Amino acid sequence: MSHGGDAKRLFISNEFEVLKTLDSLPVVRVQGEPISDEHGLFGFRMQELYRINVAELAERLDELEETITTVHRAGIVINDVSISNVMRDAEDNIRLIDFGFAGRIGCEIPVYFPPWKSRQSLFSIETDMKDFEEILDTCKKRALQFKTSPNQF
Repeated sequence: MSHGGDAKRLFISNEFEVLKTLDSLPVVRVQGEPISDEHGLFGFRMQELYRINVAELAERLDELEETITTVHRAGIVINDVSISNVMRDAEDNIRLIDFGFAGRIGCEIPVYFPPWKSRQSLFSIETDMKDFEEILDTCKKRALQFKTSPNQF
């Protein structure tokens, strides 16, 4: 992953630092050293991951919730939990990606975060749990579309 602009560099740098602290957890793995130039870090390499579709995710919601909780136990709020940020690795383990908006629980959200990502002034697990509830609702709606009982989710 690499980007050029100053604001994007802040997000990339934040993401890299957060991912380094979560290296043993179920998140995307950073590989090697960051990519940088005279202006600082602008990218990094990640492990190869694979998409997970809504139907598969619906069957693995408990695993996803445990993954999010594990990140919280490490003191981090993801601040961007969405279906598109849930992937799987080669061993079929759930991995979370996109930690550019992440931060330490209870710390101030940086002023450079866009307003839609800083509904509160401090990083809080409630944000991630609201996002998880939205994923749960999406999976239930999808199940209804396919005439599957939503109680199985």
